[in-house]
Amino acid sequence: MNKTGKIVAYQPNGQAEIKGIQYNRFLVTFADGQQWKFLAKGEFKKKIGETVEYKVSNEEYKNASFIAEPRSNFNNNGSRPASTNDSILLQVCYKENMQAFAKENKDSVMSETEKDFIALKQILNNL
Repeated sequence: MNKTGKIVAYQPNGQAEIKGIQYNRFLVTFADGQQWKFLAKGEFKKKIGETVEYKVSNEEYKNASFIAEPRSNFNNNGSRPASTNDSILLQVCYKENMQAFAKENKDSVMSETEKDFIALKQILNNL
């Protein structure tokens, strides 16, 4: 069950190693008086006074974890951001088409770039 609470204090509470990864353990006190143990890689990243959403993972041992805000896979305009590889490939196609067509047929640059990009993506996906 998800809970929401305002952090009023936190303090270091040891360390834990889980699956070979070292974590710092923190005892976090909320405005309602409840205390829960949270893990963090490195320093505690939440601030006193911050209202957070968390999930109790083990009530007996007082263990809890913060619920991360979902990351969007889309830009503000509703499209997916280009991967680094796609961006590089598109830039190379555009540059070559600018060199080939810009002096005589600048209108062809974008359409040829799109065709070349799609063709190269298909070749790469079939490798």
